[in-house]
Amino acid sequence: MKRFLGLTLAVIFVLSFAALASAQDVKLTGEIKIWNWYRDNMSVGNTLSTNAPTATASQAFSMTRVRLGVDIKISDNVKGMVELESSGINEVTGAAHTGAAAGADTADFYGWGSLNAKQASVNFRQAWILYTGSGLLGVPAGLKIGHMPLMLGHGKFFNNTRYGDDAIVVFADPNKQLHLGVLTFKAFEYTMADPNAASTSDVDVYAVVVTYKLDDKNSIGVNYSRVNDPDSTVNLRRLQNLMLHATGEVGGFGYKAEADYQSGALNEAGLKAGGSGAFLEVSKKLDPVNKRMSYARGSGDNNAADNKNKSFIVFLGPDMNVAWIYEYQ
Repeated sequence: MKRFLGLTLAVIFVLSFAALASAQDVKLTGEIKIWNWYRDNMSVGNTLSTNAPTATASQAFSMTRVRLGVDIKISDNVKGMVELESSGINEVTGAAHTGAAAGADTADFYGWGSLNAKQASVNFRQAWILYTGSGLLGVPAGLKIGHMPLMLGHGKFFNNTRYGDDAIVVFADPNKQLHLGVLTFKAFEYTMADPNAASTSDVDVYAVVVTYKLDDKNSIGVNYSRVNDPDSTVNLRRLQNLMLHATGEVGGFGYKAEADYQSGALNEAGLKAGGSGAFLEVSKKLDPVNKRMSYARGSGDNNAADNKNKSFIVFLGPDMNVAWIYEYQ
């Protein structure tokens, strides 16, 4: 999958310049986000499972993130997007953020260095082409391919909306209420432990998505995901996730709900998956504020001796999911 999408991204890069000449609409998008932090007596990195919080000196620091994108509409049926983002800096080591090995970029730590230093690098955050039309299936449908932000349901099982994934998405809307989608994307890439296999491999996910609008304010959905890991030494070989989710408003109260159940073989030794997750959010708009209350739960493996791993296995980027202070800072 990575070779095919690598070629696709190269084509996107070339065509983006050619498309400018015939494009109906070209928009520049972007943002400059600036953080200025001051914290006193806040230890960083301590958790309840390792040690209690300890007294620390005060800290003050600044961060700046830049995003710049080009949104191109070539015709009524074809559009594309390329977005660049300044690279992150690992908050703990100060090293340039180059992936999982450099540490999770959990604090959006973007720095220019010191003493007239420039930003380390700029990365592609998005690069995709979207085709929509009704000629092929007789109903509104589309194909989206490239590198794009992705999330399934409310993002408690899979959420890579910050930096995105290489993906192919095919979708159709048979009517105004029903939305159907089939997609495949690269969850992550790693070095294989099998000495007889290639040095690196993709963990690919294949998903089927169905959503239905009950009315203008309420919708329900179901999706099925299959994780394909070619390395049998890693416990993700044939993980399957079934998700039910809902969104809407009843009696002036908004709600979001999600339930996940996992199954499948996790390795060739016969270890089975059996994790589950649940999420519920209730909100009420009281102008000018919106009050929200959320609950989230993921199962754990309570018996290591049996042949079933009941841990809820997730694919989440370094983003806030439910609580702010514990997950983001």
